[in-house]
Amino acid sequence: MPDQPLIVGEVLIDQFPDGRGILGGAPFNVAWNLTGFGLSPVMVTAVADDDNGRMILERMREWGMSTAGVQTSQRLPTGLVEVTVNNGEPTFNLLPDRAYDDIQFPAELLAEGGFSMLYVGSLAFRSEPSRTTIRRLMAESGLPKFVDINIRKPWFTLEMAGELLQDAAWTKLNNNELAQLSGMKCDGPADAPAAVAKLRERYNGKAFFVTCGAEGACAVDEHGDSTIAGSPTPDPLVDTVGAGDAFAAACIAGIAAGQPLQPTLESALRFASRTCSLRGATTRDSGHYAGITGYGAAGA
Repeated sequence: MPDQPLIVGEVLIDQFPDGRGILGGAPFNVAWNLTGFGLSPVMVTAVADDDNGRMILERMREWGMSTAGVQTSQRLPTGLVEVTVNNGEPTFNLLPDRAYDDIQFPAELLAEGGFSMLYVGSLAFRSEPSRTTIRRLMAESGLPKFVDINIRKPWFTLEMAGELLQDAAWTKLNNNELAQLSGMKCDGPADAPAAVAKLRERYNGKAFFVTCGAEGACAVDEHGDSTIAGSPTPDPLVDTVGAGDAFAAACIAGIAAGQPLQPTLESALRFASRTCSLRGATTRDSGHYAGITGYGAAGA
């Protein structure tokens, strides 16, 4: 049976200036991409019974994603983010009081078991009851934790990041976030190992994946050994929306396939670069996933 990561966090619509609405949210993008790689993620999130919520569920079913963990909020609308893009770089206006702020603890789903890891996104940690649900999943699931840090002020603070980072088996973050959390300089991949060592000591983390934009990325294993890889140039560069989520998904697929750290890092950078050629973070083109990882039919 394919590996079944349990993904908890936000799903939302990225609303672009031209009126297009594209499915998004870091955890959702990761779950979508993992499905493309041939894994079977289960997404724990919440939508409303509105047009956007119904569209999300329909798209998930069309893509072959499980909807077993998708809840319906009775009090808040489906998540929405207003996206503006300047010179390929996105800016996000995260609207407050959305359905993904209302995720309830999935007791029945968790009791079924069979999950391989817990992926935790950070935006849904911004408010109750989702924060309590995420805390309970981290404490009660017994699953190794993959933490994807996205510091989006004012919605997510360094203190919140520290709580999520504690005892993480894998942590993915960018160099700016690493610098903020460690208090150390991190201008590129070469600076990452020293800053990671500071975080490992503070939070008892294991493996780390640090993205550094066009300069590439650094991976540090649980023993402190590091590897660096360069980032391919996107051709063409459309926007960078979802590039970090693509990177995280390919890392998880590499972990599931039992790949060593170096090829996992390289495949994650290839897939992130490929995703920069999309408009938005996700696509229904199965060819987008070919030749990236050693996991599943799409990546074979």
